[in-house]
Amino acid sequence: MIRLGLLGLVCLLMTSEAHAADCSIPYFSFNITSEGPWPAFMTVKSGKSCGSRRWSFTTIAPKRLYLAAAPQHGRVTLSEPGGYRYSSSPGYVGKDSFRLKLCGTKQGGFEGCANLLFNVSVVN
Repeated sequence: MIRLGLLGLVCLLMTSEAHAADCSIPYFSFNITSEGPWPAFMTVKSGKSCGSRRWSFTTIAPKRLYLAAAPQHGRVTLSEPGGYRYSSSPGYVGKDSFRLKLCGTKQGGFEGCANLLFNVSVVN
């Protein structure tokens, strides 16, 4: 199982102190041997963005991360090496979601993909 325990911490460390409350991503995990969807949760302030520049992997060599389903009330940008950032539409408050697909090689040579379903809460 791949553990992304640093993901929420990375989000907070990548923002300035004044903006730390703009973004929250609780710990989540997934496994590329089962496509999912694997749930992940994110809270972001309206008009702000949230995401990660990197992942914390212990048992996988990631090969590709791509946007499998776009959000309805914001946008997702992807960056190398596998970073992502969700930006909410200014003025929108409510629920949104998007799906990322991460493919890679697990220890032992097994290749697979996992669908990560991000459930986003956009707040004031």
